[in-house]
Amino acid sequence: MSRHSPTWGLVLSGGTACGFANIGVLEIFEEHGLRPDYIAGSSMGAVVASLYALGYSPKVLHEIAVGIPMTKLAKLSKKPFKHGLHGGLLQQGIKDYLQPFLDTKTIGDCVIPFVCVAGQIKKPVSWIKILESGFHEYIRGCITPHIFEKRVPIADAIMASSAMPIIFSPVHIGGKQYIDMIVFGSIPARSLQKTYHPDILIATDTNQPMDDAMHLLPEGWSDFLREGFREQEKSKELCDLIIKPELPYAQYRFDKAEEFIQAGREAATVKISAMQAMVRRK
Repeated sequence: MSRHSPTWGLVLSGGTACGFANIGVLEIFEEHGLRPDYIAGSSMGAVVASLYALGYSPKVLHEIAVGIPMTKLAKLSKKPFKHGLHGGLLQQGIKDYLQPFLDTKTIGDCVIPFVCVAGQIKKPVSWIKILESGFHEYIRGCITPHIFEKRVPIADAIMASSAMPIIFSPVHIGGKQYIDMIVFGSIPARSLQKTYHPDILIATDTNQPMDDAMHLLPEGWSDFLREGFREQEKSKELCDLIIKPELPYAQYRFDKAEEFIQAGREAATVKISAMQAMVRRK
């Protein structure tokens, strides 16, 4: 009887600056000789996953994260909110900072097969409706989950995946508009499973809990978040192992990349024995 190692996929979650913790997870994996057969990411997880998939080491990713100037993260749109809240206040600036690393490479150029997700806009979202009940049902009629094709430039795909609604303008690719799926798509385990069917799925969860603040939000907003968290749980249930760092700062503390990375290292270290047994079994 022939024996072989199972294939495994790594899913890197979003969470804005908290997503830097994914770099620490990759560092620990590399130190133990663990490299995924497939990788997926959403939002900041997509940024980290794409660079790693192209062949950049966790050390280089670490240097990129701690070296990003705050002034490079975003810039004011020429016509803020031209199309209301849907149009966004800012334009992402990090694409220019990452361009020397990404160049003109497409998703198909990755040395590790890479899955990048975003929300494709079918019709503009009236975000003011988030204050009303039933918003999570309304938004499903406006946005559909999307997995980018191999021909799409990585720079475009990851900017679309991290175009947080209201804050950032939607990203245009091939005549269509895309935004960050936020809580609904921050752990794209099902997208990776659907695309490459790995034997084992490992995921990070770098999302911050909001339980303490939920009761302060309008009904539509809190229902929207709860539904998004349910979608996250469905994704996590599909996984064989979840790595959840203890996040030391709020999700917008981009100046704390070093601390987030360390949190990722610590969380991965706790799980490394189980990870090795799972991936290296014959």
